[in-house]
Amino acid sequence: MPLSSSVIKNTKVIAQGKKEIITESNIEEKQQSLEEIKDIIKNNGNENIDKFDEIAKAIIEKAKSEAEDIRVKAINDAETMKNEAHNKGYEEGKQQGYNDAYNETIGKSKAEADNIMSNAENNASNLVNSAKIQYEKYLLDKQVNIKELALFIAKQILKREVKEEQGIDDMIYDAVSTAKNSALIIIKCSSLHYNALSDAVELWKKQIPLKGEIFVIEDNFIENDSAIIEKDNGKIELSISIGLEKIKEELMN
Repeated sequence: MPLSSSVIKNTKVIAQGKKEIITESNIEEKQQSLEEIKDIIKNNGNENIDKFDEIAKAIIEKAKSEAEDIRVKAINDAETMKNEAHNKGYEEGKQQGYNDAYNETIGKSKAEADNIMSNAENNASNLVNSAKIQYEKYLLDKQVNIKELALFIAKQILKREVKEEQGIDDMIYDAVSTAKNSALIIIKCSSLHYNALSDAVELWKKQIPLKGEIFVIEDNFIENDSAIIEKDNGKIELSISIGLEKIKEELMN
């Protein structure tokens, strides 16, 4: 769906090899689809992710401006409609006044003018109400786009992080902290994260008041974006996918 967005003039998109980066500057209006913005972010490492707040703000501000234009135009159109109806009623009454007896015509023309004005007011009222609905829907659509973009960026960040050796350390640390009273904690992870987690565990032993033993085991049946923590009273399954689902629930509610 086309997303009428003010993208950072930063979106003076500069080619560097096959990369496009958003450069810092002021804001210019640019028509871009949500998918186009996603593609720019997806193909550019972390450069544009840092600019998400600015991009989101620019999109919302532009949406508010366009929605306000819709509202103002509707009000102006309604006023024009009323004036035209008034003039039409007056002219018709005036013309009939020349052709028929004045006293007879004035009552008839007034009734016709009142009828025209009444219809015009109803039409104008409907126009304004319709514009209000369009205004609210326009902003709502933009908010949905922003949420979708935020979820997409969160996914890109997490996907990049898990490719690093220490990419799931924070996720594991939080889970280990909740299981600190267990007599035994076993962390199972892929070979990508094994060395980094083994080093991290030695540090955590000093930071977290663990009551039992903690070990890291390499398990290549586990995906790089996941880990399993086994403890004496059960296990905890961790996954970036699960985290993204929780983020999605928070954003879309």
